[in-house]
Amino acid sequence: FDKKLKGDKVGIGIEIAKKNDKIVVMTALFGGPAYKAGIRSGDTIIQIDNMAVTYKNFAKIDDALSGLPNTFVTVYIEDTNKEIKMYRLKRTSFNVSSVSQKTLKNKYVHIRISQFQKKTPSEVKRVLKKKVNKNIQGLIIDLRDNPGGLLEAAIKTTDLFLSKGLIVSIEGRSGKITEKYSAKPPIIIDLKTPVVVIINEGTASAAEIMAGALRDNQRVLVVGRNSFGKGSIQSIFSLPNKTAAKLTTSFYILPSGNKIRRGGIQPDLLIEPMTLPLNGYSTESKLNSNKEDEKYNRDRTLFQAIKALEVMNIVK
Repeated sequence: FDKKLKGDKVGIGIEIAKKNDKIVVMTALFGGPAYKAGIRSGDTIIQIDNMAVTYKNFAKIDDALSGLPNTFVTVYIEDTNKEIKMYRLKRTSFNVSSVSQKTLKNKYVHIRISQFQKKTPSEVKRVLKKKVNKNIQGLIIDLRDNPGGLLEAAIKTTDLFLSKGLIVSIEGRSGKITEKYSAKPPIIIDLKTPVVVIINEGTASAAEIMAGALRDNQRVLVVGRNSFGKGSIQSIFSLPNKTAAKLTTSFYILPSGNKIRRGGIQPDLLIEPMTLPLNGYSTESKLNSNKEDEKYNRDRTLFQAIKALEVMNIVK
């Protein structure tokens, strides 16, 4: 687990969870083998090689997916359209950078955070320090398909954008608040700069905390689709016969007082998934003149995030 959060991956690149007595893909990690093959958040795993998958053998799934680099595993999926698909995937050793960035329309910065690793806050800080003196008129923080990661890293990253205010509280099983984390100066980007956060059904855990905390502190507009809804902390306890049990021991509480429950965080602006045709918008050529960025023009959610920034700049 620690190795995974440092950025080194060996496997097919998915995070799984129990949901409605099924085993679903919580997140297909951006850039991983499963993501490249087309597996997405919300897909149900029904079989791995010759092993039928149910919520009762949840503990065996990681072992079934794991293996040596360059070996293969066959995964059977029921996707969100109820279609059964088979994927033969190569287990791969790959390194995932937690932060990537692009400049859009020469004035907006798009940062994608794939997960929260130890180095994520410093990576975000480094990226934005290079941009703050270049007439930035808006920022997009893209948390789509971010399964979470290190809570401490998510808190530190969130703190970069808030000068004050509660970020998250942790509630124990007794119902009492056991920990609180609040923001403090300095900030990395001017509070007057509009910020949009993008989420989807693969946004989970620590990523939901960041999106929820920034919105509850009235710092951002959240766009996209409902997040996964993983707001609990689970601990593993050893049992006899070399078995273990995973129990929910704590819950995350957002500044609003709400828990992150099933159904997740609801965006301020709901955007259904859709790929834009390259010739489908007369305004498309205004988005970017760089052919390398044509994929951004085809991303409807990102397109709407840019439009939101334009409006926010008018009314601020």
